[in-house]
Amino acid sequence: MFLEKYKQGDNAVGKFKSIGKSPKGIFGLFVTVDGVDGLIPYSMMSKDLKESAANLQAGTEMDVSIYSIDVENKRITLNLNNRKKGTAKNKNECWENTIRKYKKGDKVKGIITKEVNFGYFLKIDTGFEGLLHKNNIGRGKVPKVNEPLVVRIIKIDLEKKQIAFSY
Repeated sequence: MFLEKYKQGDNAVGKFKSIGKSPKGIFGLFVTVDGVDGLIPYSMMSKDLKESAANLQAGTEMDVSIYSIDVENKRITLNLNNRKKGTAKNKNECWENTIRKYKKGDKVKGIITKEVNFGYFLKIDTGFEGLLHKNNIGRGKVPKVNEPLVVRIIKIDLEKKQIAFSY
């Protein structure tokens, strides 16, 4: 049972379920932790996550912390920004654990975040950015900033924490 395993402040790995939307816009992300749905409120989402939320795919693993547990109302609030000690180690582990679900040749959704003289930076659903080098873009294709794309992973360098794409 969730309450036997977790308490406020604990870290957990959850799976993205859906974006919480209202007529006023996004209010948060629903993430499932051990079969229980929790909410990451918009106010607790990092800037990167806010920018990439639309590209998240159901089932994407996310490192979260249990911000609060409301037993009476059966609500769990999660947070990505409130990690316990060892944050740098957790970020490294998070990158490696998340990126390991991909392999060379996989197709992934992403969004162009920046144009540079040698290509484009593209953020994938996990919030990680990689390089789409101009030499790896098909003839006649001209990506634009904020454009969503489906790209192919051509290189993953775990040591350098780099990912490269082709389009």
